[in-house]
Amino acid sequence: MAKLCNCMESEIRREITKLYKSSFGKGPESTEVIIYENFVFLKFLGAFSQIEESLLKTAKGREIVEEIRDELILAQASLYIPIIEEIVKEKVDKVNYIMEEKKNTLYMFILFTNIIEKV
Repeated sequence: MAKLCNCMESEIRREITKLYKSSFGKGPESTEVIIYENFVFLKFLGAFSQIEESLLKTAKGREIVEEIRDELILAQASLYIPIIEEIVKEKVDKVNYIMEEKKNTLYMFILFTNIIEKV
């Protein structure tokens, strides 16, 4: 029997926040998770460290932060993808993210190959 959607969302939030803390040395102030059909949307408020916030104020600094985030979010997908796939019982198709430095927020988008069952 599949887990209820909000139970899955809570479990994803707990696991992804734990992994975020271990990768970045600090966790976000809060994490929101929404599951919709074959899509998981994550919103990390307070996502950036103080040094990242300072770097994001310049074009070169933004490039540096993006390179670091690419490495830690996209290149380390092998760490968090299996955990999320286990929770939702579906395979991940694509992962992407965007940074909104003015709100100190990172948005992560995970697309699955099939619709997530929310029984």
